[in-house]
Amino acid sequence: MNILVITPFYRIEGRLDLIQDTSAVHYLVKPWAKEHNVRVIYIYRNFFRKITRYLNGKARHYYFQGYEYRTDGVDVYLIGEQRVYKQPLFIDRIQGKRIRRMISEYLAKYKFVPDLVITHMPTETDGMISGMFAGIHKVAVLHSHDVIFCAGDSKRYGLLKNNHDDYFARSRGIREYFINRGMDNVSQELIISGVPKAGTIVRDCQKPRRFKIIYAGKFIPRKHIDLTVKALAILKDKYSFQFDLYGKGQEENKIRLMAKELLGDIAIFHGQVSRDEMLKTMEEADIFIMPSTQETFGLVYIEAMSKGCIPIGVEGEGIDGVIQDGVNGYLVRPNSVESIVEKLTAIFQLDEQSYKSFVEDVMHYGEVYNETDMGYRYINLILDSCAQE
Repeated sequence: MNILVITPFYRIEGRLDLIQDTSAVHYLVKPWAKEHNVRVIYIYRNFFRKITRYLNGKARHYYFQGYEYRTDGVDVYLIGEQRVYKQPLFIDRIQGKRIRRMISEYLAKYKFVPDLVITHMPTETDGMISGMFAGIHKVAVLHSHDVIFCAGDSKRYGLLKNNHDDYFARSRGIREYFINRGMDNVSQELIISGVPKAGTIVRDCQKPRRFKIIYAGKFIPRKHIDLTVKALAILKDKYSFQFDLYGKGQEENKIRLMAKELLGDIAIFHGQVSRDEMLKTMEEADIFIMPSTQETFGLVYIEAMSKGCIPIGVEGEGIDGVIQDGVNGYLVRPNSVESIVEKLTAIFQLDEQSYKSFVEDVMHYGEVYNETDMGYRYINLILDSCAQE
């Protein structure tokens, strides 16, 4: 089967000038390449602050010609989209015309006629591809940004509702939002991410004398790193731990100053490290915490689980349902320092045997949510839905 995937984020190969975003969609798609002919259209968003990129001749070439590469057996065509000042995240008419032309030329070049078109975060591109792929089965995979785009925007919602044959959501909260808006054809089955299998991990599951707590991700407001810092400040005189932070972003200086004031040398900032380094760190850490909101899924929670690192996420966000509170991790209330304190205390107070059993359960669930099984589950759900038409 010829499968075309359209997405605003994917793994990047060979472009050090671009910011690597999540590989969540890639992990889901790459198993398909063993059985299907898969091509990905990756519409890469260049924000306004990066507009000077085009002073470079190679960057201009890629903007007009696109950039082709192959990763794990999947052919990818990256099309750059340049935002202008205060432009919304969805693609406007002028940019859409250029991107439509580039997609058509790319497919014609390889004589690729899709049997199935799957679009991730469809509200961003529906205005552009509406009318394309007539007679071809189209599937929308809904993300948290689709909720944001459709809230109060009837045009976005109208395009979304009328432009696809099947709809799947990435989390229960996203599905419930669209069901409540009257889109009753959203599948009950969720598109759940997986991560590469961890391989053999020799991990001491004993309760540590000093807990190593980590955060890994962007330093941006919706990650609510400040709430974790405040919670740890409440607990620092009662329990022994260190807090290691990995990543960078607009709030880094603010968080550094807060952590220095409230935690002192308990908080250690490591900057941004490679994925392999981060996974190695997770093997040696005890708790991963990211109380972020507007999180479609959060692949990093699964990565932490696969390494035996107890995850703490947020109720009602994308990871809710994968993390089962008190079973294979913990869920805190949104924007609640008190809830973070409560869940961390629950971990700190586990007895030796309960702690060991808990970590072993965490690792088991991390193994269950592997990229191969989740990828095949994803495509089988879609193919079954197509067969029922």
